[in-house]
Amino acid sequence: MPLRRALVLVVLVVVLAGCRVDVSVHVVLRDDGTGTASAEVTLDAEAVQRTEADGRTLAGAIRLDGFADAGWEVSAWQRGDDGSASLELAHEFANEAELRRRLSELDGGAVFGDVKVVRERGLFRSRDEVSVDVDMREVGARLLDDEELVASLQAAGLDVATLDQQLEAELRDSLRVNVTMEAPDETVTAAELAPGQRQSVAAAGSDFNGDRAVAVVIAGILLFLGLLLYLAASASSRRTRAREADGETVDRTPLM
Repeated sequence: MPLRRALVLVVLVVVLAGCRVDVSVHVVLRDDGTGTASAEVTLDAEAVQRTEADGRTLAGAIRLDGFADAGWEVSAWQRGDDGSASLELAHEFANEAELRRRLSELDGGAVFGDVKVVRERGLFRSRDEVSVDVDMREVGARLLDDEELVASLQAAGLDVATLDQQLEAELRDSLRVNVTMEAPDETVTAAELAPGQRQSVAAAGSDFNGDRAVAVVIAGILLFLGLLLYLAASASSRRTRAREADGETVDRTPLM
């Protein structure tokens, strides 16, 4: 099952039932530019009960095979003491382009945009930043964009246009997206957004290379001392030549 269609079916299950779904996205950047993108989807107790009605199971009702096919690690559903249930998806990324692709797989290209990974390396200081623009102003299931899904829903006797409008209205009360960005130095920035909101979430950290700075200072001191010794030796040599030119006898100590 394509990833976006799986997400749409999750929305159909929990939103139309008047339940609550929370999505938490966490991006961790390492100092080599790689990292991990993960998402945790949580259904409240009522959503779990409605989903499991008539003997169904969460895993059977909400199929996420497409994520596993795309290389995501998909956990089993974990039950909370309050009756809720959650699962986590995680995928490594190698660079900015792959992070952009992974986030697009999560949202179908509807929410996450302008993904950036910045790596600056100087002589003494390095800087890393990861950021994403989260735009939920036009969040919707976009059922009409998927011809195969439309055909399936129509075959089930559903009015897809009315269903799409109902989903858009329900989403504003039922969906929350939490986005957390983490830089290599463990600087963390988090934000919670509801439909209709937009925000750029960025985490930046810098690191001062003290060992390199000390090494440069020591090298500078040694260079300075070497220069002084050279200048002293040169001055002594010039004085000796000057005395010889004036006819002075210069005593020299034999080496052996």
